[in-house]
Amino acid sequence: QGLSGAAVMAAYDPENPNSGLTTAQLAAMISGLVNLKYGRDDELQSDRLGVQFMTEAGYDPRAMVSLMEILASASEGNRPP
Repeated sequence: QGLSGAAVMAAYDPENPNSGLTTAQLAAMISGLVNLKYGRDDELQSDRLGVQFMTEAGYDPRAMVSLMEILASASEGNRPP
């Protein structure tokens, strides 16, 4: 799930909200990432790196929690296997 959040953050440009990937492209990217099999250590590392990269890019890493809540709500409770 950390990778999905990173993909969303990478696609969004706060200076130009209309730029970046289309919703369909982003959904396809996230779907591909979700279907990959990673271990817990890999996921933890990706989450840590995501927070580090967000901070270095000037984003508030606490916003990732809100982002994950939005994604969970958008999935309507459906979880990948």
